[in-house]
Amino acid sequence: DYRETAPEYFNIFAEDGLKAAQEYWDKAKEELGVDSITLSLLYEPSDPSKPAAEFIQSEIQKLDGITVEMVSQEKENRIEKQKAREFDMVLTRWGPDYADPTTYLNLMLTGNAYNYGDYSSKEYDAKMAEAAGATSDEERWKKLQEAEAILMEDVPVVGIFQVGGASLINKNVKGIENHAVGVPYIYKNLDKTN
Repeated sequence: DYRETAPEYFNIFAEDGLKAAQEYWDKAKEELGVDSITLSLLYEPSDPSKPAAEFIQSEIQKLDGITVEMVSQEKENRIEKQKAREFDMVLTRWGPDYADPTTYLNLMLTGNAYNYGDYSSKEYDAKMAEAAGATSDEERWKKLQEAEAILMEDVPVVGIFQVGGASLINKNVKGIENHAVGVPYIYKNLDKTN
């Protein structure tokens, strides 16, 4: 329900998106005083991470002057490298464990243990504090959207994809609870009729 009421971001696609990205990158190169740069991309060598990382590499390298060096590590090693801040970019994942935008937005608070890029914004932290102290649901939602707008301007993280799945369930089986966040299936009320 949050996404339905929040603004859309990153909605320039295909050739228009590539053109805009190249314009931003050209400005960045000028500001940095460089013609090219090599960035490392830390990822896991399994599905869906490996093909996603390869796709990210191919898309970024469409820009003039960027090389993406692939750094494949098994999950445990990837996590340790993240904790040690040994990456330029990392393809990681986060699964929401409760149905609220703060399951994602809290990650980018200054000092959050999972804020591996050490993003810090006083404005963002203040907006999240305002959301936490809101006196109505409407005010809280508005403050969360304002906080998200700060993140989308700063872009410390980018959502790349969402995994999904399908289950075949016998029509005679009743009582399986399906949840979009947290534990996907709960079977405690399972009932099979003939």
